[in-house]
Amino acid sequence: MPALPIIGGGDNTVISQYLSKRTPSSKTDALSMLCIFMATLVLCCMLTAIPGYFSSDEMLFLPPVSLMKASARFAVSDMTTFFHPGTLFHSLIHAQFFRPTGVAVLMGVMRHEELPFIPHLVMVVLHGMNCALLYCLFRNESRRLALVAALLFAVSPLAMYAVGWVAAIFDLLVTMFALLTVLSVRSFVRTGRSTRLLAVFIFTLLALCSKETAVVMPAVAVLGLWPAGYRTSPGRAWVATGTIVFTWLAFMLFRSSALLDAAAGSSGGYKAGFGPNVIDNLRVYVGYPFAPGIFDVGNIVFLSVAALACSIVALALVFFLTAVAAGWRRSLSLIVIFLLPLLPVLILTKHETQYLYASSIGLSLALASCLVHGGRVVRLGAVILGALLLIHAAREQDYMYQSGACQTRLISDLDTYAHFSATSDGPPAQPVILPAGDAPWWVLANVAFHWDFWNKSAIPGITDSASKANLIMTKSCHLVPNSPSG
Repeated sequence: MPALPIIGGGDNTVISQYLSKRTPSSKTDALSMLCIFMATLVLCCMLTAIPGYFSSDEMLFLPPVSLMKASARFAVSDMTTFFHPGTLFHSLIHAQFFRPTGVAVLMGVMRHEELPFIPHLVMVVLHGMNCALLYCLFRNESRRLALVAALLFAVSPLAMYAVGWVAAIFDLLVTMFALLTVLSVRSFVRTGRSTRLLAVFIFTLLALCSKETAVVMPAVAVLGLWPAGYRTSPGRAWVATGTIVFTWLAFMLFRSSALLDAAAGSSGGYKAGFGPNVIDNLRVYVGYPFAPGIFDVGNIVFLSVAALACSIVALALVFFLTAVAAGWRRSLSLIVIFLLPLLPVLILTKHETQYLYASSIGLSLALASCLVHGGRVVRLGAVILGALLLIHAAREQDYMYQSGACQTRLISDLDTYAHFSATSDGPPAQPVILPAGDAPWWVLANVAFHWDFWNKSAIPGITDSASKANLIMTKSCHLVPNSPSG
């Protein structure tokens, strides 16, 4: 059985053939990629249809968008430095976050802030493109494996959160540019064309400017060629690897001071530390995929010890079945792919669901290997485990849709209340809200937390006392006046 074109030994005939001669594109590949892309649009339709925005975090970008539209300017430096005043070069050296590529794309898709359907559609389109790129990356080993893996990636519960949350566009972009980098590396090793090497440099730089997690790019390059690339065309392989490493070193030369300062501090919860942080983050990220009742990794704490253990065992079972179906080297390779995107964030004091986006590639490839190469028992196990993941993904899409709808209703009612108060005699009254017992209070808390950043009316207060509340939040996320008797 040929090995995947990633870490691992075994028969590397497929990889060697791929690197030694040009593989002509075919109608089959074009049709497969189109089908993958269209399937992604259909399978993620609830994320596209989210009413409004999923989280108030996305609305933090609306004020700079409005300012730039008003001034008829759309400069990357302005967007990058909105939260970190100074020149683009100053931000490169001193800003906690330096994401000009990601911010430029995000602000571009949010220019029509009154039409949230557009950024949601763009997110799903980007996800579909990543799924198609994943197919391109593995089609030379097995079109069937590549197709199954891409479709599993399209509906992976590890990807849904990042796709539905517009502010997580950075994770989609860094994954896209990483995949394009690996494809360009292989193309250069195969053809030796200088334009392919230039593409390696450009895509590496774009990845680094999309999100800080791209610091693993040198390892991504090695994974994309090991071991056949270094055996078949060692000179070109090392030139491509050196290009990525040189770009990475130059970038880190400017960014190291700011990243170290951020890791030493506690701003935004990004303080770094080894030991307990790594253990806690591993527990969270490994336990999340097969916990269908959890839609945010931060809520893993609400799982019982038994439920968390079952979820972790289920993930381990996927890679065990992969080893049975395709060998231990392939299984270990896919474990590396699952963990590699998480390496930069395992040391942080916070964990966030969108960090798992790129990791879902490793899990999708593992399940695809079981379904394509496994025997009857292995395939049955993979089908059951895959069904659990699909249930999780469907429930997460529904959760994000409902949360977006809830936030939109709350904001609309708060705007109506502010307008009514402003037209009444006396100063506008602050909205003090009592969530009903079955109301999703966490959506209200999220709205209130960021309210003053993008809305000029009084910040809504939240209370658990009926006597202090002038509004009540219902289960359907509408605000109704609190009656005197309430």
